[in-house]
Amino acid sequence: GRTARPTFFFIFDKPNNNDRFRESDLVPITVFDARSAFGRQPSYDNLLRLFELLGLRTGGQADPLASGEVHVTNAVKCDKCALTGQTGRVTVNPDQSKECVERYLARELAILRPRTLVFFGEAPQEYALGYTTPIWQPVQATISGATYWMMRVPHTAPTPYNTHGGRGA
Repeated sequence: GRTARPTFFFIFDKPNNNDRFRESDLVPITVFDARSAFGRQPSYDNLLRLFELLGLRTGGQADPLASGEVHVTNAVKCDKCALTGQTGRVTVNPDQSKECVERYLARELAILRPRTLVFFGEAPQEYALGYTTPIWQPVQATISGATYWMMRVPHTAPTPYNTHGGRGA
């Protein structure tokens, strides 16, 4: 069957920083997992606040991501440096991010056709667009010939969100 068109694409930078589970602030699955076995993540609370700010409805679902209005992805689909093979906290070089965006992210966008892109922090926006925009400012951008409304927000990790998000203000 055909996938429903999500309103928002939440775009993080890359999938892993190889930190231990409880210390990781980059792995979206740990950020967004509300199951009690994972404990209450401060990043998850920040995500819920962002849902409120964006006016997203949860459709009565306990998990706000189950509404179908949001698709979570990464600008770069790997966490390995193409030049050195190193994983973890690596800087993804411009050629690698360009290749990954063209090969994967642009196709993902073309298939799901979201209305709005929300970049979490500077890195995913830099990877996808080659530049960053002011935080919380809605602007239009083009990726592989398609134009989208987009906004950069603080990463949901506690420090960036509370520093750049004004504690959610």
